Amino acid sequence: MFQNGLFPLGMLSFCLDFALHGRDGLGGIFDSVQKRFSGPKTEGQWKVVERVNNLRNTCIAHAEKDLTDPKQAKEELKHWIDTLRAMHEG
Repeated sequence: MFQNGLFPLGMLSFCLDFALHGRDGLGGIFDSVQKRFSGPKTEGQWKVVERVNNLRNTCIAHAEKDLTDPKQAKEELKHWIDTLRAMHEG
C-alpha cells in the first residue's frame, strides 16, 4: 500500500458501483465485474464500502477537510473497523 496509487477499498467500491449503475454491453472485464459483483446484497455492500472510501479520500489521503469532532471520529473509526471485520468474515 505504501506509495501505491491504488487503494483496494476504492477499487472494490468502483466494482460494486459499476455492478449497480454501469452500462451493459461494454464487454471484457466490465462484463466480468458486473457478473461477479451483482447480487441482492450489492447495494448495501456498496454503501458500507463507499462510506469508508469517502472518509479515506476526504479526511485522510487528500485531507480536504479535518475530522476534529471526537464523536464523529469515533463513529467513523468504528464503522471502518466493522467494515473490515465483515469483509474478513465474509
